[in-house]
Amino acid sequence: VKRLEQLGIGRPSTYAVILKLLQDRGYAELVSRSLRPLPLGQMLTALLTSQLERYVGYEYTASLEAKLDAISASDLDSAAFLSEWWAEFHPAVDEVMQADTQALRETVVESLAWFLT
Repeated sequence: VKRLEQLGIGRPSTYAVILKLLQDRGYAELVSRSLRPLPLGQMLTALLTSQLERYVGYEYTASLEAKLDAISASDLDSAAFLSEWWAEFHPAVDEVMQADTQALRETVVESLAWFLT
């Protein structure tokens, strides 16, 4: 939670939900009040950072938080924001969906070589 706060990601009301989701989906476990990634979480992180790096970066996430705050304050039109965001995000996801699955697997294995040996 401290790290999320430092990065400007999430809100106090969402931290518990985020932590529960990570644990429920088997991405991480809570060990001595610290979140520790599990193999599934490490593989998913490797895949997302190799294919959609821009969208999973801390800066991007924090900028989305700021835009959501602007929408909440009625300083930004939600429909216009979503339209612009989707026009950018959708082609990136389509590209991953069209990617060769074997190449994706190899990318993940390369990213986790330190963990798998």
